[in-house]
Amino acid sequence: MMLLPLQSLWAQESENLIPNPSFEEYECIPHRAGMPRCFKEWEVPTDDTPDYMHIEGVPPEEVYQSASAPDNWLGFQYPKTGDAYAALHTITYDPDNHEDLSDDQEYLRVKLKENLYVGQTYSFEFFISTGEYTRYRSNGFGLLFKKEVEEDMGNQIVETPSFYIEEIFTEEEEWVKIEGEFYADKAYEYLLIGRFLSNDDSSLKIIDLDSDGPNHIYGQASYFIDDIALYAHPVPEIDLGEDVTTCGRLI
Repeated sequence: MMLLPLQSLWAQESENLIPNPSFEEYECIPHRAGMPRCFKEWEVPTDDTPDYMHIEGVPPEEVYQSASAPDNWLGFQYPKTGDAYAALHTITYDPDNHEDLSDDQEYLRVKLKENLYVGQTYSFEFFISTGEYTRYRSNGFGLLFKKEVEEDMGNQIVETPSFYIEEIFTEEEEWVKIEGEFYADKAYEYLLIGRFLSNDDSSLKIIDLDSDGPNHIYGQASYFIDDIALYAHPVPEIDLGEDVTTCGRLI
């Protein structure tokens, strides 16, 4: 029996291609919001800064805009795994005028452990929960695979996402697992997470709770993210049949 080399390679069990998938590895403990550079591997590609929530962070009663867990300035949620998770805004409104949707968005970027193979199918998954102290809810949180990236991508990344949540996400108490498949048409090297739909995209959906929550003045929709994974699908081994000798040569 003969096996094609690439198929033999991918028939082995896959590993998670996302470094630091649950944000457990860090350089520092966040003492307040806006300190995403504390966790390792992940980068901030735009001008706005996501949050790094950690159980050892300074609690809300001791600091403004706390980045602790489970209680922090965006909501109350325990980590899905370990001691930490990330938080990103999918929409932000002008605090003085909730009619104006801001271009300021938050994203995270990570270099994959290895480039994706062209023609290979991958399974992805992540867990998401809503920061319930914020006033808005939206759809649009998603994934974007990139082959090359710019060092500074401005305030907002508007591209066709590789995947996004189509319906408005509202679950506050539980972590919800989102999963799907992705076919690699290029040898992608990076994964970005955030909202990639433009403010004018007809697919973008937003609801205003118009609540009296402690942070409704900030006018945003914020989501907690944990346990991000990307696995290659095993490729079935192809049976090429019995070895056949023809003209004295093995084929």
